[in-house]
Amino acid sequence: MKRLLLVLGLSLAWDLPGLKAAPANSTGSSAVSAPRNSGLAKIFRRGVEAFEQKRFDDAVEAFQQVLQKLPDHLGTKIYLGRTLYQQKNLVDALKVFKDIDIKALEPEAAYDFGQAAYRSADYETALKAFALVPNGHPLYDLAGYYGGISAYKTRDYQHAIDLLDQAVVLPSKLVRSQKLYRLEAEKKLFQKQKEEVQSEGIPIIKGKKELPPTVFVYQPQRGLGITHRYRNQTSEIKKGKAEDYDMQRSTLKLHWSSDKPVATQKSQLIYLTQIEASNVKENQFETLIMPTPRESLENSTLQRYVPDTLVHAEIGGGYEMAIGSTSTIGIIGGAYANAGDGDFAKKILYSPYLSLFLGQSGDALETLLSVETHPRFDKDKLLITQTVQNGSLRFNLSKSVYFGLKGQLNEYSYNTERLSGPDWNGRGQLEVGYERSKTLFLNFGTFYEIAQGWRVYDATQELPLVKFNLAQTGAYTSADLNLTSWWTFGFQAKYAQNNYANVLPELGENFPVAGQTYVDENRPSQLSQFTLYMNFYKSF
Repeated sequence: MKRLLLVLGLSLAWDLPGLKAAPANSTGSSAVSAPRNSGLAKIFRRGVEAFEQKRFDDAVEAFQQVLQKLPDHLGTKIYLGRTLYQQKNLVDALKVFKDIDIKALEPEAAYDFGQAAYRSADYETALKAFALVPNGHPLYDLAGYYGGISAYKTRDYQHAIDLLDQAVVLPSKLVRSQKLYRLEAEKKLFQKQKEEVQSEGIPIIKGKKELPPTVFVYQPQRGLGITHRYRNQTSEIKKGKAEDYDMQRSTLKLHWSSDKPVATQKSQLIYLTQIEASNVKENQFETLIMPTPRESLENSTLQRYVPDTLVHAEIGGGYEMAIGSTSTIGIIGGAYANAGDGDFAKKILYSPYLSLFLGQSGDALETLLSVETHPRFDKDKLLITQTVQNGSLRFNLSKSVYFGLKGQLNEYSYNTERLSGPDWNGRGQLEVGYERSKTLFLNFGTFYEIAQGWRVYDATQELPLVKFNLAQTGAYTSADLNLTSWWTFGFQAKYAQNNYANVLPELGENFPVAGQTYVDENRPSQLSQFTLYMNFYKSF
């Protein structure tokens, strides 16, 4: 957001299209220190003050006075070059900048140097200067835009494409020219490669269309990260007291997997290892909304053992291969476990799993079908087997906007007689999303879920308290903002409304309370969750 505001706020810095100048009050750091001579230091500071107040004639006069006495003073030369650039005196600005060791320039000064060279059609020099603006700096996107055009002018078309892709946050007036330059660079690159092939005497086969690269369902993930999550949960009970919980969680992650497949690869051998250690607070009170099997196992571990820390470990492997030009089929199997307080001997729940999937990825439509099985164990025995059937359709309305349909059916087979849960449940989702390159992701969706034959037992799992059918409707939204390639900030909100039907039983000798009374006093009728999280993750 800081980059976007700076770009838009400075778009009127010059009367040329788009943003051309770094902010006049950006002074850099150690490279622009004042001279040691007190008299010259006073003149230097007077020049800096004039520069920051955009009195550029006064600033030039002051800096030139200093350079008459100290012709090699680095900070003064940098300020003089930037001031001349602000005056649009490109010839003199470029002359001053070229007399400075380019490695000594701070990002703002490097950007001004690049602009002076760019405006003077010295594109090779401009490329070197723009390259000094680091990722994460507010001028990074603009440096990529003008650097990309400079690379295009020097006929380095692949470099031009890479730099233009770097420019994500731009004033609207520059976006069209960015796309046009990128398109032209792709055409020029293809033509250049074609000429190189012909010059080597290799015949070009016409009429044979190159197949698109295979898009695999499983995407390998390697990295180390840390995440902090805050979640507020509020539940309302029809005749009971509303409950509000603030839950926090800090997680250290280590992920290791098979290599990312290359563009020409038609199959991939999959292996994965994940270890995550979390410090948890109040997480045992969470009521899950639209949970995955892994989330369900984790929630059961937290509720059963109420640990202060939680360790998650997973290993797996499989194989995926292309069938046709846009589809893949694959299988993945493995096991995952959650241990409370790191006690894998006594406080553990684990689940082997097996998943079969079929995916198709086109420009306009993406589909995914899968069947999974997740038997769950504690340290002594098999508790339950969950079978999951998933299906999804994603319609890509544009490069940034999509509309999705999802469906899921879960069937449960209980190995333990007295265990809370439904016989089966099904869920349908509608979702709309927006993606901006790799920097921003937004989505909003609604869902409807039904669960049949849900039984609830008491804390000792001895007496059945109630049996009911559940219909749940709700909505959700989330956003991820990638501030850098390794730093993500996000939020998530969920809301669900529960309707209970066919509540059994009436009060009897085998049941301590009447079913409807128990539901009204203990089960949430409405549930809302709001989550904020910060994720630092370095891929390797």
